[in-house]
Amino acid sequence: MILEISEHGSSLRRNHDCFIIQTPSAKTEVPAEKVDAILVTANASISTQAVVLCLEKEIQLVLADWAGRPIGRFWASTPGRTTETRRQQYKNQDTVLAFDICKDLVRKKLAGQRKLLIALKNNRSEADPKLAKSIELIGGILKKVGGLSFTGLFKETLLGLEGTAAAAYFEAISASLPVKYAFKERSKNPATDPFNAVLNYSYGIAYSAVEKIIILS
Repeated sequence: MILEISEHGSSLRRNHDCFIIQTPSAKTEVPAEKVDAILVTANASISTQAVVLCLEKEIQLVLADWAGRPIGRFWASTPGRTTETRRQQYKNQDTVLAFDICKDLVRKKLAGQRKLLIALKNNRSEADPKLAKSIELIGGILKKVGGLSFTGLFKETLLGLEGTAAAAYFEAISASLPVKYAFKERSKNPATDPFNAVLNYSYGIAYSAVEKIIILS
């Protein structure tokens, strides 16, 4: 499990092989063997023995801001399962396994984009040629992705196909919006229109949530 300490004035202490979480309203004791990670987002006190228990059991202790964005982590000075995990990730970054994972991620993303465009198309009283064109194009790219086999250049190939689909997707989205909210292209730093400003803000919120899950995994 992941323990999250988010109430100000809380404390984290150790009692043998258990964590004691004391909040202003309650006291909880959790065996260390049941804990995968501890996330602290509040102003809390943490005993050195609680930190030592985390290091002994290879439990990630992560300090984060109020939004859950990680600020720092405690690491053991000796190699452990976290080190081995990172080693295996590096070792497998250009393997068939990595290709299969990347391919699946791209397929799911494109399928989601196409599904949304189809929903927009079906909710319109008049046919929109840009929507139809983008739906067809993304459908074709989906087939290409599905038919790909592993090569040493799979990253570049997938990124290229994903980029082509993204351009068609956002062109269709722009065409579906009221004229005053239409945009020419994706803009990030800074956003040059209201739609991209809202989208960038939403991505920022989602990023912190996803980053927290990845770091604690």
